[in-house]
Amino acid sequence: MIKLSLRARLLWVSLTLLLLFLSLTAWILDQAFVRSIEQNARSQLQLHVYALLTAADEHEGKLSLPEVLQEPRFNQLNTGLYGWVVDDHGKVLWKSGSAIGDALTSVDKLTAGQRRFSKVNPTGIDRYQLAFSVVWEGAGDSEYFYTFIVSEDAALYQTQISGFRRALWGWLLGLAVVLLLVQFAITTWGLGPLKQMAFNLQRIEKGDSDKVEGEYPKELSGIVTNLNLLIDHERRQRERYKNSLGDLAHSLKTPLAVVKGSISMTQNHDELKKVINEQTERMDNIVAYQLKRAMAASPANLSQKVVVAPLVDRILGALTKVYRDKSITTESDVPTDFVLGGDESDFYEVLGNVLDNAFKHCQSHVKVSAKRKSENNSASKNRISIEDDGKGIPESQWEEVLSRGIRADTSVAGQGIGLSVVKEIIHSYGGTINISRSDLGGAKIEFLI
Repeated sequence: MIKLSLRARLLWVSLTLLLLFLSLTAWILDQAFVRSIEQNARSQLQLHVYALLTAADEHEGKLSLPEVLQEPRFNQLNTGLYGWVVDDHGKVLWKSGSAIGDALTSVDKLTAGQRRFSKVNPTGIDRYQLAFSVVWEGAGDSEYFYTFIVSEDAALYQTQISGFRRALWGWLLGLAVVLLLVQFAITTWGLGPLKQMAFNLQRIEKGDSDKVEGEYPKELSGIVTNLNLLIDHERRQRERYKNSLGDLAHSLKTPLAVVKGSISMTQNHDELKKVINEQTERMDNIVAYQLKRAMAASPANLSQKVVVAPLVDRILGALTKVYRDKSITTESDVPTDFVLGGDESDFYEVLGNVLDNAFKHCQSHVKVSAKRKSENNSASKNRISIEDDGKGIPESQWEEVLSRGIRADTSVAGQGIGLSVVKEIIHSYGGTINISRSDLGGAKIEFLI
């Protein structure tokens, strides 16, 4: 099966639709012109009938017409115009000089005043024919029924129809060529941004660029944004895996060295077992931590939808049990229909880290709230806020605590990596994270995504 390019497909569809449209248009115009020609022929024949009626006379019960009529075509052979008068029995009472030797096509009996227009072919030549029945009042109030019949060769009219059809198809074919050229130009211009996008993607594949560049129409800007987002996620993922592997190798050196040194030293079995258990537990924690970081750096799945309220309730329930000794009260103001696009594990990691910090540093109260972006403002974003009533974070450290290994309060256990992971995940979705002071007195962590 031959694979056509997108432009070729569009042009093929356009050509097919154009031919169908022009064919239908040609048929409609042709039928309208033919009906107009036939109506003109009928009007001309009606005038000839009236001319015969005007010239006719009745004498002693007999209808007569002059030998020479005013219309010369009735008087000469092979002029293409013929006339007859028949009685109510179909008997020919009169025929024009042009109709000598010409057979009359049988005509159905008509009522007085009735007309019948038809197309006949008595001698192999198409003719238009009009029959008109009249009641003739003779002497002594006598009445006679006559039918006046006029017939004309259709050759002249068919010549006009043929000429019209040639001109019609000539113009329509010319129009088709012009429209196809215009369609080709429009298609080439319209597909230009897609061609540019394909070229930029090829540059990315070759390593000549790290994102899709250029200006694109509104319909493609969203696709370009998502492509760049996914490309950025992929690059970040590679960097994170590389960093995680390096950090993992470096972190495992110390416990491995301790185990190796312990084996080489003279120790009893119980002491050696204790050291090995301690170091293997430490290595297990290091591996779990590095895997967690690698998972947090995975590309965002924008096609999934996450309902936030149940996720918040689940995390709050778990943390309440962990910190049950602090008797913390929680407040959740998250609409039940508040939805974010992305991977649930990412948002679980974000909310879990920040809420864990809030529980860890608060006095007795933690609040979670959410607000949907405005539908009337395309620049607005979804907003999630987490607040506590603890000591808060000094303003001078609002930016520092988002860096890896920085902790605002060193008196509380931790490694200082939670908020840095949160920042990276939020940024991977094109969002931002802000730190400020809460009305509760502690810290306020706000996500705009």
